[in-house]
This record gives sequence, structure tokens and C-alpha cells, in this order.
Amino acid sequence: MRLDTVITLAIVAVALAAVIRRLMTQMRAARTKRAGGPGCDNCGHG
Repeated sequence: MRLDTVITLAIVAVALAAVIRRLMTQMRAARTKRAGGPGCDNCGHG
């Protein structure tokens, strides 16, 4: 593998990780709102 290919793959992997993390936080926030706010028992925030 050439170096530019490795660098491109690394950039794509970082971007994908950021998108997945944002989606996870959005889903968690929606689930928390549906369950009744940030003080609910079924999420990890308390």
C-alpha cells in the first residue's frame, strides 16, 4: 500500500467515527427526551 492511500484511509476512518458518534449521541438524546428528560433511570446519565 502506498502512503497516500494509508493517509486517505485514516482520514476516512476518523470522519466515519465522528459521524457515528454524532448519530449515537442524537439517538441517545431522542431516547432520553422520550423517556422523560435527563433525570431518567434507563440511561447512563443518572
